Amino acid sequence: MKNIVTTGQMQRMDRLAIEHYGIPGAVLMENAGRHTAYAIMRRFSLKKYPRVTVLCGKGNNGGDGFVIARVLDAAGYDVQVFLAGKSEDISGDARLHANILIKSGIPVETVTDTTSLPENSDLYIDALLGTGVRGAARGLYETLIAWLNARTAPCVSVDIPSGLNGDSALIPGESVRAAATYTMARLKPAHLFMPAADLCGHVEIMDIGFPGTMQRISMQDALLIEKSDLRLPGRARDMYKNRAGKLLIVGGSPGLTGALTLAAKAATISGAGLVKVAIPAALNPILESILTEQMTIPVGAPGNQHWKKDQADALVKHIEWADAVVIGPGMGRSTQCGGFFNALLSYVLKMNKKCVIDADGLYWLSRQHERLKKLNEHCILTPHYGEFTRLFKDAALHLSEAPWEACYRATQYTPAVINLKGAPSVVGQMERPLCVNSTGNPVLAQGGSGDILSGICGALLSSGTAGFETAWLANGLLGDAGDRAARKKGVYAAEQQDILQALKNAVYKAEKRGRKHVDH
Repeated sequence: MKNIVTTGQMQRMDRLAIEHYGIPGAVLMENAGRHTAYAIMRRFSLKKYPRVTVLCGKGNNGGDGFVIARVLDAAGYDVQVFLAGKSEDISGDARLHANILIKSGIPVETVTDTTSLPENSDLYIDALLGTGVRGAARGLYETLIAWLNARTAPCVSVDIPSGLNGDSALIPGESVRAAATYTMARLKPAHLFMPAADLCGHVEIMDIGFPGTMQRISMQDALLIEKSDLRLPGRARDMYKNRAGKLLIVGGSPGLTGALTLAAKAATISGAGLVKVAIPAALNPILESILTEQMTIPVGAPGNQHWKKDQADALVKHIEWADAVVIGPGMGRSTQCGGFFNALLSYVLKMNKKCVIDADGLYWLSRQHERLKKLNEHCILTPHYGEFTRLFKDAALHLSEAPWEACYRATQYTPAVINLKGAPSVVGQMERPLCVNSTGNPVLAQGGSGDILSGICGALLSSGTAGFETAWLANGLLGDAGDRAARKKGVYAAEQQDILQALKNAVYKAEKRGRKHVDH
């Protein structure tokens, strides 16, 4: 897991290093620039990218650029450095490093337009603006950013592509499109959340010399879940199906039976010992022909196609049997379905069962907001942006700009786990750090991915994994499966059956990581 911090938190960490630990700001800047230069050299070799142009701003970002230029020059690169504005406006520690650069024999040319900038460089380095910029770039900076974007040679950015705000997922105006971004000490939200993240390219975190004790006490408000964190616990040699997890999945309506089949198959692949699928009786033959490893529960008269309020009573014994319940895949929005959902959820909560509410279940839940506070900490909600907005209207005001903030605010309305699906997905729960998923790609942007996610969640819940851990682990597994499917079939051709097939490999790898983790 990696820490994610806001720009304000990063500034406080810098002050802590300087004021409490006594590390001069100029030393932090030297570390930042030097490590960034080394990272650039690893990715952009002297042989292929000998000519480098560095564009620097007047603040700390520019200061990092001055150090990078000096280190690259010493390594043999042909480096040219340009300053946006007047040299007397260079501030703080950046001035010190500008002077060192000049005394090292590397001139810093000031520019007020693009006429003197070289168009034949092999690599451009953007050290113009930092993470704390608010609003769109204007004037000279906007001009320089547009000029960089017009170059055919790659451009890399220091800390963040100039023009972006580190705390926003949005692109406010002209912003550098970087081939790589080298950020200082911690990831910022803009590095991860689309569409801003799309401009960052390959992202690496640079060590700027924070002490070990400071590393350990750093902010834990948000964490990036990495593939190495996806671990499944081993199972006892005498494990049997009733102890491996009993899962009940409730849903289905005309035209939407596929949602149930995907959820059920995903649950079995993810380790559920027994899976029951409840569906209106008239639709049961469809499931019987597809699901050969899961049990089906036809509900109502033989001609029944939709859920009705009184049919929840028929599921009581199955709810009692289950370790966890998934509610909603393909359930539908027929007139009586709302009454059925209310009655079903009441039974689930009364029995204090773990549950996942997805798809149409979220639609019916959004029509009775008062129930959000009555959900328990074992309940997982899996909304996409539209469903989230219906459920948490006030929290969703800035959803596009800061989905992590919207998710955090929503956790104040319910004790349930909130799994906000997006690019990337965010998992939150009251008094827990936000968890951001690092896996996944556009192959998941097709109907059925959410049903697979609900099946994975249901399986993990039924096996005894806590709700919060279940949600972030399930997101990681689904994303990993999507990545594997895309590598094999591409993001266009891969379909849900390919994702299910790839999920087997993702789960297997997570199991291996779990065993290795225990062994160590």
